[in-house]
Amino acid sequence: MEEKQKGYLLGIVGALIGGLIGTIPWIILYVYANMIYSLLAFIVAMAALKGYELFKGKVDKKLPYIIGAISIICITIATLVIIPNLLLVKEIGTTSLANFKLLYADSEFAGAIIGDYIMSLLFTILGISGVFASIKKQVNNGSQKIDLNYNENAVSDEERTQIKEIFVKYNALDKHNAISKETLLREKEDLEEKINYLVSIGIIKIYKKEYYYNEKNENKKVSKTKSWVIIAIVFAVLLGVGIFSSSLSDDNQKETTENRVISYSIPKGYQEYDYDDETGTGWYYLPKKDLSGDSGGIDVSYATDATLLENIDVLKDSINNSFTTAGYKVINSNDIENDKGYRVLEYVITIEDYKEYIYYIFNDDDYAIVDGIEYTDKKDNNIESATKEIANSLKWNK
Repeated sequence: MEEKQKGYLLGIVGALIGGLIGTIPWIILYVYANMIYSLLAFIVAMAALKGYELFKGKVDKKLPYIIGAISIICITIATLVIIPNLLLVKEIGTTSLANFKLLYADSEFAGAIIGDYIMSLLFTILGISGVFASIKKQVNNGSQKIDLNYNENAVSDEERTQIKEIFVKYNALDKHNAISKETLLREKEDLEEKINYLVSIGIIKIYKKEYYYNEKNENKKVSKTKSWVIIAIVFAVLLGVGIFSSSLSDDNQKETTENRVISYSIPKGYQEYDYDDETGTGWYYLPKKDLSGDSGGIDVSYATDATLLENIDVLKDSINNSFTTAGYKVINSNDIENDKGYRVLEYVITIEDYKEYIYYIFNDDDYAIVDGIEYTDKKDNNIESATKEIANSLKWNK
């Protein structure tokens, strides 16, 4: 006995749960590949329908509109809520309500995400249109069980037997005895769509514009790939790509510093550029999402065999005087040790439209400088925390 349908409410809850699960491939492709793919909206609609069925939602003429609306709601939640939070985790390793609000406070990000959302809605409508039409046709035909592999031109076993009898009557069972479509239609007028369907799956063959019945293929049916198999495959592939890319990125970050005089952790979401400066060797890092450098960057350099002042207080005075002469304002300074046990002078300075985070890290007569510049109207790249991460992890490899 079939379980009684429970109405709309539980079905909608199930559709929402299923639809959100169905957004997983959409989210992963957006976050890790920066792509919006309309076909994935089709998966959202399928997952929403499956959730609706599992929660025994009522099947009537409202169903296609419910699935369409739920699909749009799920894409909205994914694009405007889940994806921004995952981007925060991707860039800075964590997320919070405060950071989420700051993200949307940035007009550049807000404009970009709203633009992507509009595009996502268009793709969603395009992607679910086929599912919507299929559900609507089946509901209008009185079906209480929706089949996403539904084909309105499919031929039942009884109809196939009747059609075969016509070919047997004319002995049209091989290409040498093929008959015209007109002959078939004279036997039964409403056969054209059914014949076309059987041709499409190879049961009826065409030879020199005439038709014959291929008994070898008479038990053949259209291959049906289950919706959840599609979801599982897409999810597995995309997740694998994401994990592989993340792993590869981590490996590359380890390789970039292991053979240098100094080594340190490269912040997640930053890309390195090599250069030589006048005092020694240095590297420059920019946020991957703003490689123009408009939001700022981080400079790491070192010098060896330098003659440093023995009195650290005199050295600090010298640094402070150099900042004052250059017109900088020192808003914070500390004499500390980093996580590797090296002596560090930490400064936060400002001038005009940017803020600078500077760490002098000493190792006997050698020293390194980690210098992060953050433009005050571009605070979404976490340059302050990234600069501190490099300074805290920096050590000499000798």
